[in-house]
Amino acid sequence: MCAFSAMACSSSEGAKANAGGSDSGGGSDGGGGRPGGGRPASGGGGGSPASSGRPATGGETPGNGTPDGPGSGPCDLKAATFCEALDKPAPGGRAGDLDETLWSMARASQKVNSGQGELISWPQVPMSACGKTTMVFPDQDSIICTNPTTGRKELTSVFDDAEGPVFQSLRAIQPFDFDGRVGHISLDIDAKTRTPEGHGWWWELVIADEPVPVPYQEFVSHALMAHKGVVIEFEGISSFDGSTNEVSHVFVEDGYKYAHEFAREQVNFSSFATKEEVLNHLEILISKDTLEVYATDLDDMSTFRRVAHLDGLGLSFTRGYVNLQHSQYNAAKSGQLDRFVTYHIGELGFDGPALPRARSYQVPDALGTGRTPDVKNLGYLVDNDMAATTTSFTLDAVDTSDATEARINFNAWYFTSERSIQFRLNGGTWHTFKHPYPDSSPQTRAVTIPVDLADLKDGSNALELRTTGTSTQPPMVICSVELEVVPK
Repeated sequence: MCAFSAMACSSSEGAKANAGGSDSGGGSDGGGGRPGGGRPASGGGGGSPASSGRPATGGETPGNGTPDGPGSGPCDLKAATFCEALDKPAPGGRAGDLDETLWSMARASQKVNSGQGELISWPQVPMSACGKTTMVFPDQDSIICTNPTTGRKELTSVFDDAEGPVFQSLRAIQPFDFDGRVGHISLDIDAKTRTPEGHGWWWELVIADEPVPVPYQEFVSHALMAHKGVVIEFEGISSFDGSTNEVSHVFVEDGYKYAHEFAREQVNFSSFATKEEVLNHLEILISKDTLEVYATDLDDMSTFRRVAHLDGLGLSFTRGYVNLQHSQYNAAKSGQLDRFVTYHIGELGFDGPALPRARSYQVPDALGTGRTPDVKNLGYLVDNDMAATTTSFTLDAVDTSDATEARINFNAWYFTSERSIQFRLNGGTWHTFKHPYPDSSPQTRAVTIPVDLADLKDGSNALELRTTGTSTQPPMVICSVELEVVPK
């Protein structure tokens, strides 16, 4: 694990009431601000019927790739470039028990209102894991332990959605490359979903061309779209009792906006059976223009089959970062669900060229006391430059040997086109990063900023951030800050 110490932010909040609003039971049923509009009044059919046994498709060509089948190698892959069983705790940092040399964990909430003491508020939540229930805050909300239901060690993760849209993202730091080939991703997860009345919880697998935290999509108070990306959403609506799931949407993003949206009928979906704490095995085959998804019913490998496929995907990138995301939208508003749910993940891996993995130096969440003792604030204030204050972090044990590039990644709230982000390292020259997005809404953004290697040094590095803009704007809030240094 990398060691960090985050210095206290020097800022004045009192007179700067945040103009943003939290969803306190409001929002639009049937998906709020998400593309695709409302949900069908009833679930059921559509797409291709389920088949049993191994798929009968042939060779390793785009659109016609075949999974090697569960059990054929590490992470059920013929030749894994990245394979993590998630069975060895490495506690410390914002990723909980995850090894931060391999994973980057990020959290995004709509609860940002500095005038009311909300800086990405994150409630305490009950976690049922390892045969016991405890109340936890980040970073104790993601632990590796033995699931008494299955007897296997796995990652257990939970959060409270605080009556709004909230996301937790797990990114593999290792790049995934599928240039000129069919890339293969393998995953074990209790692949459940419940979204009655349009509110509840679901999950996605996202491939983004940049290593940004939480590259989700546009939804209510968030605009977390990647520069280029593909989102495979598992929010099945054939049933609302948690017994099945399916690929509900595929979103293609380009230039921080939607290039394509494919509904479940367009991806030739079929449903697969799910159950609390029981892990499904899924495999995803992807090329520039094709997508196939295979899954089991529960943990029954004999049911492994293709459950979605799509031609004409039309990606404009072939190298990126795999993100596994747990998403919720005001689950209690459905009238049937609690505000929290626990997900279990057994392993994640993918194949492809063995590209250099960045050395990641992650800033812990702020974990300041929120409006009440049972809430923590994850974020840091970044004031306007006219306030003559900066937000400072110390990044320890940085290794710049053989470095070819470096970047700073974080999520930002209230990064509008009227303002820029300024940063410097080790007291050097201030650099300016301009708003790159096609619209100027104050929604949450996913940010990555190139860093000049000459500004870095081995050992301890000081990072300072500030913004330009008018004093009438709400102060910017950031979270999930990290420096990545990419070796040869």
